[in-house]
Amino acid sequence: MSARITISLVEDHEDTREVLRRSLARQPDFAVLDEFADAESALSRVSARLPHIVLVDWHLGEGRMDGLEFIRCIKALHPGLCCLLITAYDLEHLPIEAVRSGADGFIYKSDSLASLPRRIRAAHAGEFPFSPRAAGKVVSIVREEAAAARVALKKLTAREREILLFMRGGPTEKQAAAHFGLSAKTIHNHLNSAHGKLGVHNRAEALALLRGDRMG
Repeated sequence: MSARITISLVEDHEDTREVLRRSLARQPDFAVLDEFADAESALSRVSARLPHIVLVDWHLGEGRMDGLEFIRCIKALHPGLCCLLITAYDLEHLPIEAVRSGADGFIYKSDSLASLPRRIRAAHAGEFPFSPRAAGKVVSIVREEAAAARVALKKLTAREREILLFMRGGPTEKQAAAHFGLSAKTIHNHLNSAHGKLGVHNRAEALALLRGDRMG
C-alpha cells in the first residue's frame, strides 16, 4: 500500500474542524496529523512536521493571523508545501488574493463535502483544485486588470514605453542612459513620469503591469 497523504487542519471553529477531521479520516489514503484553532500555533508545528497538505481556513478569528497571511509565512519557509484555502466567505477578490498569496487551491465551505477528498488528491498530484465559482472570479478579475493595464499603458509616450521595455532586463538607469544615448537624470525623469501615469510606485510594479499586458 502506498504512503498515505498527510494533512494538517487550521480551522478556528471546533465543530467545523471536527466535521473535516471525521470526513478525512474515512479516507484510507489520508492521515490527519494535526488540528489547530489558529494560524500562530500552526506555523511552528506545521513547519516541523511538513504534511503533504495544509487545509487552512481564511478567517481565523478577529485580530488573529488569517489564512492568507499564514500561507505567505509558511510558503516563505517551505515554498513547496501544498496549502489549500477554505472559506465560508463569498468575497469577490478573495480567490485572486489566495492565488497571489501562494495558495495551491481554493475551496468554498458551501461546496459538497464529498468533493473535498478528490480535491485534496488532485492537489497532492500537482493540480490546482478550485471551486468553479472561485475560478470564474479569478478569470474575471485577471481580465479586468489586463484591460486596465492596456488603458494605462496607452498614456505612455513612445520613449517611456521603450525605456520600460528595456528595463525588463534588469539594467541600471546608468546602463539605460548609455543604451539610449541620454543622461541618467533624463532616464530617471522618464521612469518617474511613466510611474505616475501608470499609478505605480516603483519599477517592480511597473514591470508587473507590463507583464500583465504582455507589452512587447
